[in-house]
Amino acid sequence: MKKISKEEIKILYGIAASAGLVDNSNHNEDGFHQIVYQVSGKSSVRELTQEEYKKVKSRLKEYISLTDENTDGMITIRQKRKIYAQMIELSELSPSEKSRDERLCGIVRKTLKISSFPSEPLKWVKKREATKLIQIIGFYIETERNKREREDMKNEHG
Repeated sequence: MKKISKEEIKILYGIAASAGLVDNSNHNEDGFHQIVYQVSGKSSVRELTQEEYKKVKSRLKEYISLTDENTDGMITIRQKRKIYAQMIELSELSPSEKSRDERLCGIVRKTLKISSFPSEPLKWVKKREATKLIQIIGFYIETERNKREREDMKNEHG
C-alpha cells in the first residue's frame, strides 16, 4: 500500500496544529499522534496509507467542529491552557524578574504585534495567532533546554 506524501503529512500537521493538538516538546504523546494511533494503530504519521490519511483527516476535522466553542475565531480555552503550561515550563527553564504574564505580554507584542496587558495577556489573540504563539513559545522552550544541556556538558567536561 502506498504511503502518504510529504504534502499530505504537512496538511495533517496543519489541521492538528490549528486545533491545538500538536506538542513540539512531546510528539509521541500529543493529541495529534493519539488520534493517528486510534485511527490507524500506527505511531508514525509517515506510515499512514491513503485510506488512513483520509480517516485521520476526517477525525481531526470532526474534533475541531466538536471543540470549536468560539465561533468568532478567538483563542480557545484549550489553547490558553497550553500557552500557560508552556509559560510555566519556560519560567522554570529560564527564570526572570518579570512575572509570567508580563513575559507573555512581551512575547505576544513581539511575535503577534498585539498590545496586551498582564491582567489579560491573551485577550485579543485569535485562534490562528494562538497556534503561532504556541509554536513560538515551544521554540523558546527548546532553545532554553539546549542551552541547559550545553551548560551541563561544559560543566561535566570542565
